[in-house]
Amino acid sequence: MSCPNAFISYLLEFHCTRDYFECHEILEEYWKEEPSNRRNPVWVGFIQLAVSLYHYRRKNMNGAAKSLSKARRILTEERVQVEALGIHFKALLQLISEVENDMQNGKEYKSISLPLKDPLLDRCQRESKERKLCWISSSDLTDFHLINRHKTRDRSEVIEERAKQLLNRRAQN
Repeated sequence: MSCPNAFISYLLEFHCTRDYFECHEILEEYWKEEPSNRRNPVWVGFIQLAVSLYHYRRKNMNGAAKSLSKARRILTEERVQVEALGIHFKALLQLISEVENDMQNGKEYKSISLPLKDPLLDRCQRESKERKLCWISSSDLTDFHLINRHKTRDRSEVIEERAKQLLNRRAQN
């Protein structure tokens, strides 16, 4: 499986800026480019992972736990693709288990790094340099915009799309 540019952008946001909301946006947009019957679930697994960390950082433990459970299930089902993208699958599952354990034990959020293999790791490091980003950083827990991104974004498109989908469902019934 080739590694799409959207996934590289996701990984840069994940490791450099820790903008998990943007991670979600990047991969969701990429995922939606495919017709609904051909959408690749591996992207949903990585979206859910970012969503989980976004919630965890905000101390929304219920949302974090639910999203992380979904991420684990999907990424496990898509193990072959996860490995093909350049992720150490067993190390990823171990990392997810550690995050789950930390959440269950009431530990504070801490930034994690996904277990990337070469050449994916090399590509991400190279791209981070080109974009003048620090490859591995920690979340700035004082950055209101980063922590509360969902409160500051324009939701008009999301609301419009949900209304459209509701009308479609009603028309089908």
